[in-house]
Amino acid sequence: MWSLRKGLKYLVIAGGALTLAACQSLADLPSGYRFEQVQAITDHSVSVRLVRADGAAVANAQLYARHWMFSTGPKSPPPREQLTELGPDGHGGFVVTSDDLHPGETLFLAARLTPDGDLERGSIDLH
Repeated sequence: MWSLRKGLKYLVIAGGALTLAACQSLADLPSGYRFEQVQAITDHSVSVRLVRADGAAVANAQLYARHWMFSTGPKSPPPREQLTELGPDGHGGFVVTSDDLHPGETLFLAARLTPDGDLERGSIDLH
């Protein structure tokens, strides 16, 4: 009986994780904006930027890398999104540094277009 409860618990956690992952792609940037990779991955870092539809970089936005934090255990908190503020790269982009950056993977990002504005979410596929 106990193993059935434990199995169901992990099934619910996995279902929640899949639901959250699906929701990441639903909430996207407003029309006319997109994230783009500025340069190839080097030394566990990559440069990204937010651009308008005309290709001009959005200089006054604040960018964040997004990660989901999961805990396991009988009284673990629900999954939550963690934001890591990105620093400027000196060329109009922002630097993402992580040991988990690999070509072909999706990098989830967020931007605040104005200091008190809503957080806008999006992603890019690394190359």
